[in-house]
Amino acid sequence: MRPMTNFFFLLVSPPPSILEDVSYFKNQVWKYIGHAYQSAHSKAHLTLLQYKDFHNESLLYTYHDAISRVKSFMINLKDFGFFKNNGTIFLKPYAPDLDELTRSLGHSITPHITIARNLKPIDFDVAWSVLKNLSYSNSFKCDCITVLKRINNKWQPHLDLPLA
Repeated sequence: MRPMTNFFFLLVSPPPSILEDVSYFKNQVWKYIGHAYQSAHSKAHLTLLQYKDFHNESLLYTYHDAISRVKSFMINLKDFGFFKNNGTIFLKPYAPDLDELTRSLGHSITPHITIARNLKPIDFDVAWSVLKNLSYSNSFKCDCITVLKRINNKWQPHLDLPLA
């Protein structure tokens, strides 16, 4: 019998007002490039970590312990950025405590809230020409980490891990 593999996704969920803003920007990208694109319907979030656990949920206990030692903090979103190599446009967060949190998980990422990803170069150029001139600023408190679990090829809410 082969061992069961669990897939987990740790993320920060922004509040509804920011979810609405991100949805608006996604709709603007669709409008300007004239067609659907990857991530057009994905829910806004800040990815912290995705991982496989072959031992039920043992790693989750380790991550929970690390997360519970980090105090709640503010995440400030300011304007747009991009990864041209993979056609991604995103909102840029500024939060030194977010860096501390990712380090405590033993993971290093460039935190961002994706607006569009894997755009073809021509679509990227069109979308970026519109978004680069917009100014955006907002903030929210991060007081828990959301854990999703992959069930039947879909990410399902699993639990929330509170910060200190």
